[in-house]
Amino acid sequence: MRVAVLALGVAALLVVAVTRAAPAAAAASTGGYQPPVSAPVADPFRPPSTPYGPGNRGIDYATAPGTDVRAAADGEVVFAGQVGGTLHVVVLHGDGIRTSYSFLSSIRVQRGDAVRQGQVLGTTGAQPFHFGARAGDAYVDPALLFSTGPPRVHLVPDSERLPLSEARERSGLLGSLVGLGSKMVGAAGDVAGVGADAVDWAAGETADAGGRVTGAAVDAVGGQAMAGLDSLRTMAADCVQTFQLAEAAVSGFDQGDCTPSAVDPPNVDGHILVLVGGLGSEGNPSEPTKGAAIFAVDTGALGDDSVYRFSYRGGTIDENPYGKSDTEQDIRLSGARLRQLLERIQHEHPGVTVDILAHSQGGLVTRAALAPGYDRTSPLLPQLGAIVTVGSPHQGTDGATAAAMLRRNPVADFDLRAVHVIAPNQDDPRAASISEMSETSGLVGYLNDHPLPNDVWVTSVGGREDILVPAAQTHLQRAHNITLSDPHGLTTHDALPKSKQALREMKLALNHMPPTCQSLLTRAANALMPF
Repeated sequence: MRVAVLALGVAALLVVAVTRAAPAAAAASTGGYQPPVSAPVADPFRPPSTPYGPGNRGIDYATAPGTDVRAAADGEVVFAGQVGGTLHVVVLHGDGIRTSYSFLSSIRVQRGDAVRQGQVLGTTGAQPFHFGARAGDAYVDPALLFSTGPPRVHLVPDSERLPLSEARERSGLLGSLVGLGSKMVGAAGDVAGVGADAVDWAAGETADAGGRVTGAAVDAVGGQAMAGLDSLRTMAADCVQTFQLAEAAVSGFDQGDCTPSAVDPPNVDGHILVLVGGLGSEGNPSEPTKGAAIFAVDTGALGDDSVYRFSYRGGTIDENPYGKSDTEQDIRLSGARLRQLLERIQHEHPGVTVDILAHSQGGLVTRAALAPGYDRTSPLLPQLGAIVTVGSPHQGTDGATAAAMLRRNPVADFDLRAVHVIAPNQDDPRAASISEMSETSGLVGYLNDHPLPNDVWVTSVGGREDILVPAAQTHLQRAHNITLSDPHGLTTHDALPKSKQALREMKLALNHMPPTCQSLLTRAANALMPF
């Protein structure tokens, strides 16, 4: 996952001259607007009585998790990604209206994509789906877009009819969510309510500051000052996200099922353990415990005697040694090869329970192996006992997203190719697997639509100080998620699988025991530090 540092470094150093053609959104939609989902309205447009008071600047729909969310009209995606740990999409339309699609569980598009009316943008999650509409800086009732009456004129500044910087698009999106915090907190408690108020206050300060500086910038030094405004808005938006994360941490008084730290789980005997390495790993039979961080796990302490170390070339590393470049292939191909190995284990050891430990990209490979389906009663696949992923980018990772964005520009794509030529020992930022680990990749959406089976115990472990795959991105629905405070520093990602804390969580998972109980202070730090 060193591509994160590489891609971000390239992004900081590249100076790319881009001549932008008219965006797809410049062509007005001829079919009007359509609701993004077919579901009843749970909460209609309720503009706040004060600029930053409670209310709803959009429409909430009562959707079931996994519902397809479709573009309300033709346009161009100007934002697609995470804000405060949740997924959102913003589409700019030809009439200057921006529609927003919030609190998604998966995203199928990325910034710059031209979309057609009815095209699937993502899927809904457990939270109510929120649909918003904005004309310039004004938030309008989205229901008006669906009206069949006389057309309404929306006065949108010419500057707002073109895609803005990602930071400014995100800032506009945040404004549409102001006031929702207190409603969403519900019965979480007074302390959480204070957090919601803080979110609204911070968003208000963001908007106020943005408005004051906008006028001064335009009047004073024009475009040069606008660059500084983007930075200001980015910092202010980040403050809002921090408040959201703090609210989530404070709200989580009940950790749910957990195992007291004094409880020592027993060894698990008679299982087969499959180890799956991550991006940039290697498998060499002469040094089987080296080359991949997960290969160095003390399997003896877990109790499993039979260990299969998966090879990205198929089979095990004893049969087919693999190198770093093999980990850069299509993750779906790697998943198919892992599934073949599981089928072989079942054929050679019918009825034996198999546990899987996967590090980093290996977690996605494991999910890809099981995405076609898993039936515990099938004679083809073994009985799966537990799956433990460590530092796996289940929600994508920032470095891969940065690389994917850079590749959209031919000049930047050429520079990325040159970087790999100059430093061939580093991960190739143009590799297939890295593209698939982008937060908005089709693979991430596909895996979220094909979750791991309910009857398999799954634990996802993240590292508080992991800068390559932040713990917020290791969160996996339907899994037992935990963030660990150890190890520390820049090497956290590779050191995590070998840490004592991670070994304990693996052992708990193999026994089908929930993660270790953590104090409120620890959970709050675990929520904020990765961000």
